[in-house]
Amino acid sequence: KVSPDARYATVTREGASDRRNGVVILDLANPAHPVIAAEFTERLTGGVHNAFPDNDYAYVLSNGDKYVILDMSDIYAPRIVGEYDHPNSRLHDVWVHDGIAYSAEWATGVVAVDVGNGKWGGSVERPVYISSLPVPSAGTHALFPSVSESAGNFYLFICHEIMTRAGLARGRYPPPTGP
Repeated sequence: KVSPDARYATVTREGASDRRNGVVILDLANPAHPVIAAEFTERLTGGVHNAFPDNDYAYVLSNGDKYVILDMSDIYAPRIVGEYDHPNSRLHDVWVHDGIAYSAEWATGVVAVDVGNGKWGGSVERPVYISSLPVPSAGTHALFPSVSESAGNFYLFICHEIMTRAGLARGRYPPPTGP
């Protein structure tokens, strides 16, 4: 994913044998020929499935458990400034809008955290939980914030991943019964 200012991109990694998957930061000064600015693995273990690059910060998922907030003022030397781990929840996606991080937390639903909005006293260094919204499917997979400029409304589109494995060779659901 590319930062809004197009200065850098994040490439997430999963499946490393040492579980230090991390994120690769690409310098997009010359977008036709991006170069690796940094590979960051500190506190990013067990698979980095997703990231949200903002101009000054990148919110990087770690092991489906939490997001680590990186200061991206120097893309060649990113550093951790904060993190948020919602208790008893599994994380799949995060988007930040107006200083509020909205995360898709599977069965928990949507979790909203102040990461710089300030209305709830949060910052990137000290994220503050605002609220959560459970959704009926328990499969909150992704989020997409949108602002209607003409109406002045904010919308959060919540996407679910609801699937069975029925009919697939490797994943019969429900399990077969009988002989």
